Order: sequence, then structure tokens, then C-alpha cells
Amino acid sequence: MPGSWQVPTTAAISRARVKLGPAPLKALFAGVARPLAVKSAPGGWYRSWRLIAVDGNPGSGNPPGV
Repeated sequence: MPGSWQVPTTAAISRARVKLGPAPLKALFAGVARPLAVKSAPGGWYRSWRLIAVDGNPGSGNPPGV
């Protein structure tokens, strides 16, 4: 019915991800993930090393065995 669209629930999005599996997100990541800091970007480099941040740890944040 036109005009009856509703925002999907969190559970519905989770179920859809399980149905799709990891391949679509892997393909999306491969297509768009790349370093953003160019050599002239302030804060993007420490000496000759590019600085990075990692997020999205699904665990407790502690390494195994800690």
C-alpha cells in the first residue's frame, strides 16, 4: 500500500544481515575502505607512519586470556 512504509526494527535488520551473510558487507568494505589522510593532512601522520584507528570490537575489549 503506498505511503505505508515504516522504519524497520533493529531485529528485522539483524535478521536480514543473517540471511545475506558476510559477502555483501565484505564487498562494500572492499569497494569503499581506503586511507583518507594525504601526506599534507594534519594529524594523519606521525613521522613516516600513517595513523589509524580501529573500531567495532564485538567482544569485551580485553585480549584473550585477560
